[in-house]
Amino acid sequence: MDVFSTGFSQPVTAPLYPDPPYLYRGAKVILGVYEADAERIQPHLPPGVTPLEDPVRCIAWVCHYPFTTFGTYNEAILLVRVQFEGESYNYCPLIYVDAEAPMAAGREIWGWPKKFADLSFQFGGEGGPGFREQFMFTTERPTGKRIMTVTMSPDRPARLEEIGGLPMLTLRHIPASEAGNPPSVCELVATEVSMTCHTAADGSLDLWAGRSSVTMDSRSEMDPTDDFAPTKMLGGFYGTFDWTLPQGRVVKDYLADVPEPVLAGAGAGNAGRAG
Repeated sequence: MDVFSTGFSQPVTAPLYPDPPYLYRGAKVILGVYEADAERIQPHLPPGVTPLEDPVRCIAWVCHYPFTTFGTYNEAILLVRVQFEGESYNYCPLIYVDAEAPMAAGREIWGWPKKFADLSFQFGGEGGPGFREQFMFTTERPTGKRIMTVTMSPDRPARLEEIGGLPMLTLRHIPASEAGNPPSVCELVATEVSMTCHTAADGSLDLWAGRSSVTMDSRSEMDPTDDFAPTKMLGGFYGTFDWTLPQGRVVKDYLADVPEPVLAGAGAGNAGRAG
C-alpha cells in the first residue's frame, strides 16, 4: 500500500472524503451580527490574534446546505472579527455540524474545531412589512441540551457590501501520537472563500437584512458559548449563496518559533505530570 498516494484522507484505501476543493451550492445562510465582551472572548483567541474592533464584533453564521461535495448537512459557526500581523480575518473558536465527513475534513485540513450537534433550520411566522417568513436555527448537543438559537426577520433587501466578508482564520492543533510530547501541528490557517449570492427572476439578490437575535442557551466546559453571548445586537442577514472551498494557507507555525531544547523540555515536563 502506498500511503502517500493511495487516498487523500483516512482510511487511505477507502477515504472518508476526497481532496479539495469542495462545492457548496444553494446554501441557506443566516448571519446574526453583534457585539460581545472582549475580556471573555480574548482567552479563546490564539497568541497574536486580537479583536479587530472595540467593542469586539462577532457573527453567528448558521447554514443549511442542500448540496455540497459532502452531501446535505447543517452547520452552526461562531466567528470573531480579528486581526493578525496587520491582516483582518474572521476567526472561528466554535463550530457545530451534523455530518461525519465534513466534520473530519474540517478538523483535519483547516483546524475548524467542529463538534457533532443536532441542528435545525425552521421557516415560518411573519417577517417585517411585506415579508412572510421568519427564520430560526437551533443548535443542540446530542443529549438534547440547547446551546444556541439564532433568529432572523427580514425587513429589506440588502447589498453584499453590507456583509463585509473577510478571510477565515482557524487554529489547526493536532496532538502528538506519543504521550508527553508537544503537539504534532500547531498553526494558524487562513482560507479565502469567494461567495456568490443567488438572484431572483428580476435580477435582484436573494439577500435580506433585518432584525436578528442570538441566544446562548446553556454553558458547559465542552460548550463555553456564553463567553460569546451578545452584549448588543447589530442586525442580521439572510441569503442564498454558492461557493467553492479551497485548501488554506499557513500564516503562522507556532512550533517553528520554539527552539528544539524548549520543545524537548516541554515534552519531558508533560510526561512527568502525566506520570
